[in-house]
Amino acid sequence: YNFLPSPDCISGAQPQSSLGSSVPLSPRLFSPDSSVWPDGLPLLLKYSNCNICFCPFFKIKLLFPVNKGMSVSDYSNFPFRTVGDKFTYLGITVTRRHKNLFKENVLTLLDHTKHSLAQWSPLSTSLIGRIHSIKMNVLPKFLYIFQSVPTFIPKLYFDTLDSIISSYIWKGKRPRLSKVHLQKSKAEGGMALPNFRLYYWAATIRCLTFWSYFHSRSDRPPWVAMELGSAKNSFIPIIQW
Repeated sequence: YNFLPSPDCISGAQPQSSLGSSVPLSPRLFSPDSSVWPDGLPLLLKYSNCNICFCPFFKIKLLFPVNKGMSVSDYSNFPFRTVGDKFTYLGITVTRRHKNLFKENVLTLLDHTKHSLAQWSPLSTSLIGRIHSIKMNVLPKFLYIFQSVPTFIPKLYFDTLDSIISSYIWKGKRPRLSKVHLQKSKAEGGMALPNFRLYYWAATIRCLTFWSYFHSRSDRPPWVAMELGSAKNSFIPIIQW
């Protein structure tokens, strides 16, 4: 883990833990250099043997330097596996370069979905059953990516995804109902087929809503303060409008 600098720590404040307790966190934990490791490693080794520890040591065996100063350091004395360009955590591939996030996560999921639907297509499933399989098996994976990967997804991507889903729903034959009609709610005579582009917009607006709501509040989460600090030249609260 690399600890990112927190605005509250830099200003000398004592931030609270994520559990809401009054236990102060040392500003050294947020130091961007490697000076924290020699002192912090014995503590990790000590508390990794405690079952009550919220962050077991076996979950912290990955070291991912994010800047040039960290990447040239010698980590041979530390019991961590150092990665270079990318690593996977909770299903998300974290890359060193932001431009590679789209390829490693969004495009990979599209290829995986195409392969999965091709395997499901020969099954004797009704039209409603196939739409339900899109809702229950495909949509949650894309929604997770939309909420977790900060990258722009073009319209062409969703057109390709809709084409893959349409081919699966109609078993490779010509559609008998338009996509627009299938995406209508059941009350409007449709089948509530997910509109993935609208879900992507909703996931993006969700972050903007956080920024707009918390930008002037003293109890805002630390990540909101960090993102606001990285966009000082923009007035984030009005972006969503």
